[in-house]
Amino acid sequence: MTSIKKLEDLWMMNAAGMVKKLEDVRALVRAPLSHIVVGSITIEPRAGNPEPTFWPSPDGRWALNSRGLPGPGCKYYEQHGRAMAKMAYDENKKLVASITAMDSLDEWKRLACTASLFADVVEVNASCPNKWKDGKNAGLLADDPETLIPILGDIRSHVGWHIAIWLKLPPYRRPRTSDTLKTILSMIGNSGLVDAIVSCNTIGGQKPPIIDGKPVISMPTAGMSGARIKSWSLLQNRVIGEIAPHIPRIGVGGIRSGPDVEQYRLAGVSGVAIGTEFFKTMDPRIFSDVLAEIA
Repeated sequence: MTSIKKLEDLWMMNAAGMVKKLEDVRALVRAPLSHIVVGSITIEPRAGNPEPTFWPSPDGRWALNSRGLPGPGCKYYEQHGRAMAKMAYDENKKLVASITAMDSLDEWKRLACTASLFADVVEVNASCPNKWKDGKNAGLLADDPETLIPILGDIRSHVGWHIAIWLKLPPYRRPRTSDTLKTILSMIGNSGLVDAIVSCNTIGGQKPPIIDGKPVISMPTAGMSGARIKSWSLLQNRVIGEIAPHIPRIGVGGIRSGPDVEQYRLAGVSGVAIGTEFFKTMDPRIFSDVLAEIA
């Protein structure tokens, strides 16, 4: 059985998605977090998709999200990023800048350079299932190892070795037999390109249900999150730990309580991120409640 990591050594954070601006960081600095995740950040300001873009199921066990990466763009973070970092630093927290490019390598470079101005960690979100542009949803970079690995190498060369790089992966359909997952972990190897793996993002391509004659999400598809994906994420974290035990992992997916965190700790993760339960209300007390259940 995998040994359980000591609670005081466990990283605790919000998942990327909703914390974008100075006031969002300010609302989290007193929460019992080790890291605050900002983003995902894009080059240009984005309004995101038309509402509604987030829908929690009535039974509380899952949610759909198709926000479309709304955010203020790089220039905002070049102007305000250091103030965010100071807020986090003053409360003994690290700042994670999650980044995602719409297409080109130059975008990834620019985003990484911007993030390195203020963040302790750059999270390369290679798995966002909601990158809508001109009516089309882009594919996942994490499904293309031959493109992903050179981008990670380029990001490392631009941010240096003093800033950590985390790679956020999607839930692969069959983690134990996924050639794509195995290839990525093999190509990363002991290269130092990645300091931790975040697993996993939402399950993309979900068609929203229709209630009272209207789809609950404005877009044709959305990403599924919440308790329904927890077993999937736990399995993938175990598989990654078996293939690449030297790379720390941050577990994401379906964390609502202390026992959920314990399951991830048994899977050998170094940290956990809470997304859906936080996004429902944006109330930072969820982190205190979860930790209190463990303690």
